[in-house]
Amino acid sequence: MPEEISPGAREAMKVPEQVLESQQPDPFAIIENDGGTFEPEPDRDATETYGRDADVYSLAGFIPRAFALTIDIVVVSFIALLAYFTGLFILYGFDFGSYGTADMPMPLYIALFLLSSTYFVFLHGYGGATVGKMVLGIKLINRYGEGVGIWDAFIRWIGYYISGAFLCAGFLWSLVDSECQTWHDKIAGTYVVKD
Repeated sequence: MPEEISPGAREAMKVPEQVLESQQPDPFAIIENDGGTFEPEPDRDATETYGRDADVYSLAGFIPRAFALTIDIVVVSFIALLAYFTGLFILYGFDFGSYGTADMPMPLYIALFLLSSTYFVFLHGYGGATVGKMVLGIKLINRYGEGVGIWDAFIRWIGYYISGAFLCAGFLWSLVDSECQTWHDKIAGTYVVKD
């Protein structure tokens, strides 16, 4: 038979609610960054964070990001070359002697530029990763740990030009940044993390 506890003893055993709350860890608390992790801002539900329960992500460093960009440049160059020769074929047919960049119309140049731009914008906006990022197992997320949308991906693409305009200092910035962000990441509020 269990021992009965007097009402006075029960009152003495009660722990104030403030003490209980202070002992529970806050799942959304921002911990001081050690340079290798990213924790989303606490104003979103943890279940909304890009299919993960944990709120901590491992940031991708400079080397994997550089390799991913190199792969992307190769892919975009191949697509652009394919589009270039397809455009020339449409304009001139099999008359190989008339092929020349001086004769190439301006709309084809614009189409090639748009093709390379949309590669980065749409792959980042819809899937969070370009071909290079997929190969290296990294992805792009926003400050809440979610995938970026088309608008943020477009802003980030514009930021590429700013990052590259000053001797690529914006790309190299991730070497010294505590959150491994480049200038275009800071402009768009994005992070590159390991998948």
